[in-house]
Amino acid sequence: MVSLTLQKRCKTSELGNYILCNTKVTNYVIDKKQKEEREAFQNSGDNMLRSVATYYTAGVMGKRKYQAVRLASTTKSSAKTRGGKTAITFMSKCPIPKLLT
Repeated sequence: MVSLTLQKRCKTSELGNYILCNTKVTNYVIDKKQKEEREAFQNSGDNMLRSVATYYTAGVMGKRKYQAVRLASTTKSSAKTRGGKTAITFMSKCPIPKLLT
C-alpha cells in the first residue's frame, strides 16, 4: 500500500535521490537486484551457450579441464585463508556469474 502511494505522489527522480542518500537502503536495493539478475542469467540460455563455447574452445575439453577453467574464471585465491578461494567480484558484493557444471 505504501509503495503505491509513493509511486503516485513522488517523481521517480525524487525517489531515486532519496534512496541514494541513504547508503544502507541503497546497498540493500542494489544487492537484491543484482542477485535476482545474476540468478536469472545463470539459468538462462545465454549462460548455456557461454558454457558450451568454453567447453568446445580449442577442441573438446575433458571433465577435469573444464572444471578447472570454470573454477579459474569465477574464483581467485583468498587472502584470508590459506589455500582458500573467493568469488571474483566486479562490483561490491557482485560475483561473476558461474558457468554451468
